[in-house]
Order: sequence, then structure tokens, then C-alpha cells
Amino acid sequence: MPYIFPTRRLRDEDVLDPTYLTDDFARAAEALTGRLDSHNISKTVDLGHDQRATGALFKVNYAEKEKNPAFGEHPYTAPGTAPDATQLILSNAMQWQSVVSKDVTLKAPSKLWITGWLQYCWLGFTDDPTDHFPGHEYSDIGDGSDWYSNNNGGVMVSTYGARVQFAIRVNGRVLEWTVTGSQTPHQQANVPLKPRIQRSHSSQFPGPAHNRVHVRSSMGPEALPLRIGSVFEVPGGDNTIEIVARREHDLLHARDFGGRSAGNVISLFNRQLLVVDYPAWPGRSTHVDAVEVRGIENEEVLTSVGLNDERLQPLVAQINDIRSGALAPAALRYEHFESPVIKHGRNTLTPGSAYEHRNIYPGDDSEDVTFSYTDMNEQGWCMLANRTYVSTGVSNWETNDYFCTITKSFTFTVNRPSYLIVFADIQLVALEGPNAKADTKSTERTSVRHFGLFRLGYHKEGDSVGEWTLPKVTECFANSTNAWGQWPGTYSTSAIPHYQMVNENINVPMMMVLDFTDITSPVTIDGIAPFTCGASLGSSDGPFVELRRASIHAIQIDEG
Repeated sequence: MPYIFPTRRLRDEDVLDPTYLTDDFARAAEALTGRLDSHNISKTVDLGHDQRATGALFKVNYAEKEKNPAFGEHPYTAPGTAPDATQLILSNAMQWQSVVSKDVTLKAPSKLWITGWLQYCWLGFTDDPTDHFPGHEYSDIGDGSDWYSNNNGGVMVSTYGARVQFAIRVNGRVLEWTVTGSQTPHQQANVPLKPRIQRSHSSQFPGPAHNRVHVRSSMGPEALPLRIGSVFEVPGGDNTIEIVARREHDLLHARDFGGRSAGNVISLFNRQLLVVDYPAWPGRSTHVDAVEVRGIENEEVLTSVGLNDERLQPLVAQINDIRSGALAPAALRYEHFESPVIKHGRNTLTPGSAYEHRNIYPGDDSEDVTFSYTDMNEQGWCMLANRTYVSTGVSNWETNDYFCTITKSFTFTVNRPSYLIVFADIQLVALEGPNAKADTKSTERTSVRHFGLFRLGYHKEGDSVGEWTLPKVTECFANSTNAWGQWPGTYSTSAIPHYQMVNENINVPMMMVLDFTDITSPVTIDGIAPFTCGASLGSSDGPFVELRRASIHAIQIDEG
């Protein structure tokens, strides 16, 4: 119903026509019968969350699988291969496999904001880094006796990665744009080396010639967290949202001809799936309000009671108390609603150069927090901070800009159920072994057995400054994957070769979803931050976890 413009102006001398007089108020009564739209509602109207139905603007759906890798206490052990209710061993067959899912029932077509996060680990770590590719049983395709090609200047050959792919699947359809790596097995990956040949007879395409490997582009590191997302429109009814994974066959390689060995597997640990429903189709009330206003009859005697009390005042009362049944579909726009975003915050850490943390993983079940920023092997989760400007023992994260911490207060009340969604990204520059600083040519300098671990945490108002909650489901880890090449010098087959340090320079994505919809008393969170520590398999010392940039974002939203 558009604006109602008067068709005439009554004057004292006018002769009243019952048809015209009835029309003056009947049009307003008709508009109240389920025909009010955005033209009839002032933009200054601010409808609070308690004035809209749950899920009117969006609905949060969340699923998680909590499983940590069981590094144990120091000296740490490699993750095991035994699956259970939460740890998932991927099939070695080349087929998509569901790793975490969420069923969503919708009343109408809707757009879904889908975000998946998980931690994978390619199992097969060894105690002796001289066995194969430094510290991993299945990274070297050869017999393990010679990692280097003497005719190729000491460059490692015959190595490959985990070759695992992930994607989002909606109602059985894999969303092609979410697949990590190439979609077809016939598309070979490029070797990550700088090309020196602009064009040759063997190049597939014009321009620089890239060496190619026999396998498709896919996830290669032994251990890495992953976060993928998309916005996708789905129909009304029952919908199934999944994060799926698949692993490539090894039929091209003699070592695994006929399939992978029993121990050559990829395990999935912590997984999270966030599905936010944004209704794309305007809803409406299940009933329609009716305003019965009797028209004026011919030769009817007009009185104050008949015109005002019986006709106009009921209409005025209905206009002053608009109910859902009076609204047409899509009558309310975003201008009419109190923002569903209660509060949001962000913080970044942008030092001029890389800095190191060296804190030791405190164990699978520990949430101990430490503020040690020296090279000491102190156990505990250490809050990310620029070590150049933060000394050991300093814990003034509320006021110190060199901590990567959101210090806004997020208040959760009983009468306003809400969620807190947190994303973080950390630049992991490198992981160096515990003895790297003592001996730059040590075999411990770089190895796939060195891990950097990360968790997100939050601080409740009223707790001590060092008392933080670090949900286990946010724990993720990455290892030193770039143990490439021989340290410059003469190679000796009778001695353990040295490994040249090559930086990882990878992004560590993180995610945390906190549900405060069923609280019985108010809760205020006044700090959100990422934490880190390190673990080296078979060692009681922690590796050097070298970081640089980091960012963290938090958003508090309610459903109505």
C-alpha cells in the first residue's frame, strides 16, 4: 500500500456525500488489513530484538567435533591413528567424505553464510630424522637411502605432500569454488620454484615455463588448520550442510602402488561448522488483522457517536497499535530494526619484523596461561604479543597496544540471547628446533617434528588478569614443512646431513563460536586473544615459534 493521498479537502459549506465520506476512512482500514508496506512505516521506527520473532533476520546454526591430537606431556608423542567418536581417519579412496555436518530446516528460501574450520594431520612421524624426509615416514617416495640428487646441486627429489582436499557440500552438491586445489586430477600442480625459462618447446602455455609434478594441486603440509567459507542460496525445507574431504590415490608411485599402506593416513581433529541463515524470502504473519468499520448509509443521521466513536476511534486505536497481521510481506526494512550486531571489535599486530615465542605446550587438558616472552622453556599458553616491546611478566593486556587482544566489553544478558563469533589469522614465519640457536647446522634446526600450537581464548570480567578460558575445540597446530635442501657444504653419506632453514610463511586461520543463548545470569567478556606455544616430538624443549602479523575480529549478534 503506497502513501494515502487525500482526494479532497472538506469545507464548512460542503455537502456530505456518504460514498465520498466513507472513502475517507475506508482506505486506511483497507491498508490495515495486511497491506501496510515500507511506505507506511517511518524509518525512525526502531524495533528492538524482543519485537521480532526468533530468526526473523537470521538464525545461527553451529556444530563442532572436539578432538585434540594427544601430544600428551613432554616429551611429546606424535598423534595416534586410532579413530574414535570425534577423531576421523580419512579414507584413502579418492572420494568425498563428510567430516562435519549440520542439518538446517527452513520455512522459505534463504541465503546461508557457511564457514567451516578444521585441523588435519598427515600421520607417519618418525623418531629419527635420518629415516626419510626429515621426520616423516611417507614424504619420501624412494627407499630413504639418499634424499639428494648429486647431479642436481644437492636439491631434494622424490618428495610429495599430504595431497588432501576440502570443500563445502550443500544438499549433496560440492560447491566447486570452495575446493582447495584443482578440481580435476588431470590438472598438474606447479613446482613452487622461480622459472628461468620464458618459453620452451615443452611448455603447455606461453610465458614462463614451470616444472610440474605428477599430482594435482592440493594441501601438502603435514599438519595445518583450514578455514573455508561461502554464501549460498538454498530452498525451503530440510537442508544438509557439510564440510567434506578427499585424498588422492597414490597409483603413480611405486611405494604405494595399489593403495596407501595402513599407517599412511590423514587424521582430522578439531572441526567446526558455522551456518548463519539469512532469510531471502519475505515472511508474513500467519493471520491477517481485519478492521471492521461500517460505511455511512444514505440519509443516515450523522452524530458524534456514530462518526467518531463507532467508526474513527476504532480505526485510530488500530493504527496506534500495529500488529503483525497488518503488515504486507517485506513491509519492514533494515532501517526499521535495531541492528542485530550488538557489538563488534578488532585488533591487529603489525610489527616491523618477525618475533619469536618459545613457550612449551602445557599438555592436552591444560589452559595454563603464561606471560613469559624470553627464550626460557616455560610451560603454558602465551598470549600473542610483540616480544620486542613486551617483557617477561608483563600482563597489562588491557592497556598495552603490543598485545593482540580485543579489549571491548561484550555483555550477554538473560533477556537477550546472543552469540559471539571470533576469527583470527596469524602469520607463521618459521618453526626452528630447540637447538637451532646453539648450533645453526644442527639436524634439529628444521624438521617436520616441530609444531607450533595455537588456541583462542576469552577473559571474563571479574576474573584475575591471568585467568583465561581457552576452549579446546579452537586448538590447532602447524608443523615445520619446509625442511628442504642440504646445508651449504660438502655432502657426506657417512654423516647425518644438515638441513637448510626455509621459512614457512603460512597463514594460521582460527575460529571460535561462543553460545550465550541459555545463560541464567549475565556474563561480560572483556578480553579476546590468540595464544601460542610449541612442541617438538620426543623432546622436552620447545621449538622457536616465529611469528609476525596477526589479526583478530569478534562480532556479537542476536537472533531476536
